[in-house]
Amino acid sequence: MRTSSIDSDIKRLVLGVVLSLGIATLCAWPLAYLSTIAVCILLASRKPITLVMSIAILIIVTLSTNVIYWAFSWLKHYPSLTLLGLFFASYITLYRTATGGSKIITLTLFMAILIIPTSMHLAPDLAWFITKWLPINVFIGFLVASVCLLAMPLSPKLKLIEDNLQFTSKKAHIRALELSLAIMPVVITLWLTASIDILMFVFLTLFVHRLVESPSLRYKVTIGYFVANTIGGALAVVTFEILIISPNLLIFLLLSLIAVSLLSLKMFTDEKNTVLSFTSINAYIALTGATVLYNVTDAEIAYVPRLTQIALISVYLLFFFALYNFVKSYFINYRGSKLS
Repeated sequence: MRTSSIDSDIKRLVLGVVLSLGIATLCAWPLAYLSTIAVCILLASRKPITLVMSIAILIIVTLSTNVIYWAFSWLKHYPSLTLLGLFFASYITLYRTATGGSKIITLTLFMAILIIPTSMHLAPDLAWFITKWLPINVFIGFLVASVCLLAMPLSPKLKLIEDNLQFTSKKAHIRALELSLAIMPVVITLWLTASIDILMFVFLTLFVHRLVESPSLRYKVTIGYFVANTIGGALAVVTFEILIISPNLLIFLLLSLIAVSLLSLKMFTDEKNTVLSFTSINAYIALTGATVLYNVTDAEIAYVPRLTQIALISVYLLFFFALYNFVKSYFINYRGSKLS
């Protein structure tokens, strides 16, 4: 049943995403679509935002990304130490996610931990470029989200996109450890193939954090993530193909308004598909960012490779979890038989 509160939530999220896309398209600063993803995360979580909070986040993220940059610039001559440092940094960040750390901070730092060491290994200039622009985009996202919250204040109602589940310390350590182990082969593969795909790292960051927050049913989460990105990507391709016929900012914003409104309506009114719809919105933002904002001539250049990469990572993670659960069960049973 829809209420005035839910209608306000939908309007606020749609306003924030479309406003952010419009500003990003007009100004076209580097990695602009990341600020729109930040807006989507902040408004979907339905938390109050202040200017002081925005500045504090900017300082924290800037200092943290610079520490990551300088630490890995020293380690880049030692590949084994770099991988070890990347593993422990990922572990710490995922642990903070599992114990209720700020979602926007942990997402940003995890993305920096994945991108900066990999790009440092292959293209040092890109590593510094990301170190500069990642905090700025998060800050812009906070500013746009705060404007939307001023225009349409929050109502006293439970949040639909839940905060981190705050596992017990033991379970959080286990969750962070197994997911850090899971992503290391992906990172090593990217190193070996000399692949620096920022958008792919964005998808991987959102994917892994969704797995951290999911208490169970990882197979369902993995398949759902692929489906959500397929839906969001398809809407992005439709938007781009229409813009080829009529390249106009107002048409782009109108198409984005329609796409995000449909997905937001599903997100706030269908509890079973809340996360799927939320992920679809982020996929739409990211893929339009890779096409419209950077004048890519063919949407399929951005869409098909992304979907293929996500499918491959999904299959890999399904295999990893199956193998991990088998090994864990084997050792539990073996230990039980020895004790008996």
